[in-house]
Order: sequence, then structure tokens, then C-alpha cells
Amino acid sequence: MNMELANLVDKNLLCITRLFYYGHLPYKEDTIDESTHTAEVSSEEFINLRDIQSFLSEIYVEEEVDRLLFHCFEGKPLYFEEEGVLKISVDIASAAGLPRIWEDYSIEVESADERRCEFLAKVRYIADKNCKGNEEETYHFSATKTTKWKLEKTVYLP
Repeated sequence: MNMELANLVDKNLLCITRLFYYGHLPYKEDTIDESTHTAEVSSEEFINLRDIQSFLSEIYVEEEVDRLLFHCFEGKPLYFEEEGVLKISVDIASAAGLPRIWEDYSIEVESADERRCEFLAKVRYIADKNCKGNEEETYHFSATKTTKWKLEKTVYLP
């Protein structure tokens, strides 16, 4: 179980650093529409909205996937399709900066049964005198299992 949970923590980190919070998918600068503040996404991994949805569905429960795709930013989507082209709303694309880099982490299950699990990720950051904050942090996760474990919510990390 700990391996499955660690995999979800890794994918959550990937999601917030490459798709939503600390970063976003790259876009083609020459396609920015100044009137709508949108641009075409430039990604070989995510060609359409279905690709993003499929990736998120490996990590999160359906309600969280829906929130991330359609309601994450004051009810507005970050990514959308227009005439079969994946686009991004550049005016709401995140600029939260870079997350602190993890040296490693451990998983500690707080409670679990066959359908639900509460667990902690105890993170140790790479020492960096320029970064504020503790060198160790603990993040709380909740997961639900239907056919496999999925996170109930996105966990945003510093």
C-alpha cells in the first residue's frame, strides 16, 4: 500500500509543478490572442483535454478531476479545447514560482480500511539557505479506493 500511496504523492507533485500550481504546460507565444488571453498549448505529452483528464484520473477521484479541469481558478478552466486545439488561459496561468526541492520523503499511514486512507508525507527538503521555511514538513493526504487508490484532493506544497 505504501508504494501505491508514494506513487500518488509523486504524481500529485508532478501535477502541481507541471500543470496547475507552480507551473503550466508550455504554450506557443506566437499564438497568444490578446483579446481572449489564450494561446495554443505546445506539448507532445498532452495533445488534447482528454489527455490531461486521463492523466488526472490516474491520480484523483472524479470530483477533484472535475474541479481541476473546469473550476480550479474562480470557476474558470486553465485548459480548454477550441476547434480541436488544446488551449490555455494565459491570464490565469500560474506564476507561483518554483517549489522547494525534496531530498526525500516517507509515507506514514494514519488510518486505513479497504476503502479510505488518511496518510502523511513527511518531506525532507534539500538544504538551501535562500529558502525560507523548515527543512522538514508534513503534508496530509486522503485517498479513496474503488479499483485503485486515488487522492481526494490536490495537495499544494511550498
